[in-house]
Amino acid sequence: MLTVARQFLGGDLGLIETARELLKFRDGVEPDIGTLLDIFVSIRSETDALPIPTEQALWNSQALEAERRKIAAAELRWGAEQMKPQVSSLNYLKALRN
Repeated sequence: MLTVARQFLGGDLGLIETARELLKFRDGVEPDIGTLLDIFVSIRSETDALPIPTEQALWNSQALEAERRKIAAAELRWGAEQMKPQVSSLNYLKALRN
């Protein structure tokens, strides 16, 4: 989880990919961390049909261009910059427990 948070904060992962990766940790975490992950459930739910970078190589270039516009709109809607404090909090809480 720390690696994903750091990659997002460093600009190496987009918001959609970060949401998908963080949700892999959703089960079995402490309640305060689970609460921080709740927003990523919504992001994942609304963007599950959009391809992340590792999937984009498999897409037709014309179809991918339309999806990239949807990705940009989703990241704007969910405010990738506004999510950084949420991810920073995850990073902080997880680091405290290690």
